[in-house]
Amino acid sequence: MGTAAHSASKAPTSLKVEVYFLSRDYRVIFGVLAAILLVGLLLAMKTSGSMAELGAAEWSEVDPGRVARPLDQLQTLLQQPVDPARPDDLRANEVAVLLWAVDTTPDREQRKEQWEKAQGLIATSALSPASRQLYQEFGKSMASLTRLPSATLLTLAWRQQLPAANYLTALLYLRRNDKERAQFFLKREAVFPQSALSRRMALGLALEARDVPTLEELAADQVYRYEWTPAASTVLALEKGDWIGGAVNVFRQQWLDVDGRIVVLALISGGVWFLIWLQAIQMREARATRLTLCALATVLGLLSTTPTLVLDAMTGRYLGLTLGNGFWGDVAYYLLGVGPREELMKWLAVLPLVPALLRRRNRLEMLMVPGFVGLGFAVGENFAYFSEYAAAAYVRFLTANFFHVAATALLGLSFMEAYLNPRRLWWLFPLCFLEVSALHGVYDVFMAVEGLEALQVISSMAFVVLALRFFRKLRQFRSLETNYFWMPASILVGLAVVMAATMVEASARTGFGLAMVVLGYHAITFGMMIYLFIWQTRNLRYDANL
Repeated sequence: MGTAAHSASKAPTSLKVEVYFLSRDYRVIFGVLAAILLVGLLLAMKTSGSMAELGAAEWSEVDPGRVARPLDQLQTLLQQPVDPARPDDLRANEVAVLLWAVDTTPDREQRKEQWEKAQGLIATSALSPASRQLYQEFGKSMASLTRLPSATLLTLAWRQQLPAANYLTALLYLRRNDKERAQFFLKREAVFPQSALSRRMALGLALEARDVPTLEELAADQVYRYEWTPAASTVLALEKGDWIGGAVNVFRQQWLDVDGRIVVLALISGGVWFLIWLQAIQMREARATRLTLCALATVLGLLSTTPTLVLDAMTGRYLGLTLGNGFWGDVAYYLLGVGPREELMKWLAVLPLVPALLRRRNRLEMLMVPGFVGLGFAVGENFAYFSEYAAAAYVRFLTANFFHVAATALLGLSFMEAYLNPRRLWWLFPLCFLEVSALHGVYDVFMAVEGLEALQVISSMAFVVLALRFFRKLRQFRSLETNYFWMPASILVGLAVVMAATMVEASARTGFGLAMVVLGYHAITFGMMIYLFIWQTRNLRYDANL
């Protein structure tokens, strides 16, 4: 009986040991990774976005270099019978994108030949004479040296007020980045009841410029009542100094007006990281307490994104830290605005947890529980990014979650260590805050500021520095005890799931080719982080406690 009981008690441990060492077998790991990524690639190719329905995307959202066979698409479009119920600016948008794609043809002689074919297709189409003249003048204007609207096009827009003429004129000014003139012609086009696209673009330009007078004008105009959005109410309230109303609108916009597909993707990403960091905090010790602290920290991080967005508006209004103020203005926005602001708000979200962590005096918890605040913040921020910067948001799923975890973990630990030893370590938290804020700012500057994208390797360096500091602390505080799985294997498999899900969603929205190029470049940084993790945790081996 004693032998049977002893054998029964050993069986689970033996299985755990076998599973653990299986997870350290690189052939098994890479086989699982290959299977996950292969499934992701196949689904991404199957769901790749199509440029056939150009009207679904606004002019500013389309990359003309990705439009396949623009002349064939133009011929198909012009052969379709005119639908009286279809808005004129929506049809004009499709034609404009196809002509823009023709104009981006690299070879000069080929471009000239294609322009002639495009003009011939328009001239022989079943469009009305006025519409044929409109599209031909738009094409001539786009192909000209100045790229400015021709006199005939301006006449059709200004004097005759031909439907879609003002819209096409606005597109030409937008291409030259003359947003003030573009806004003028968009608002003229918006008076047509069907021209919802022009009204959306006019509203979008006003929001981008934080133009309060124009926003107030559009809010009072009943023509825009169906295009008005919660985002517009938010910006208008914040720019007018209505911080309470702005905060309520920010909260509603963040959590109630989010695309369901994005919610699923953000939850997959956040859920994978949550499980990874639960393993990092070694849940065998004080399991219930640690799980409660980690869950509460994640919620606090989620909620901290709302006041962060409000603070963004306040620093923009009172300190002038906004995007769109030229090269140095954008650099200052990220270095002096985004980095310090987000790290400050995450640290404030950590404070309610500090008393419990100080009582427990466990350095691993002091590092990792604040990290869960950063995780919650990253998940909440991903929602905001998709509402404003959809192209960049997919990349954030690969790096931002970890970046915020590492930054907030280091901040929380330094604050508690300084609190426990104020005479000797009083300087630790201020120095850590400056360092983390600077790394955060540098990461964003070389990732987002126009003109510095070619130096994105510097962003990767900032990422690696932060990752290295975090992993060294994790290695220092973690015991040698393992879980059922080798932790590097957990992070590899988990992040392969995130990568696969991101590929599918990005490909569906932006097309397979562009999604692979963008995600592939940032996968290099991703790979560096994984290498650092394995390097710094190489001593987390199996021992007798397994």
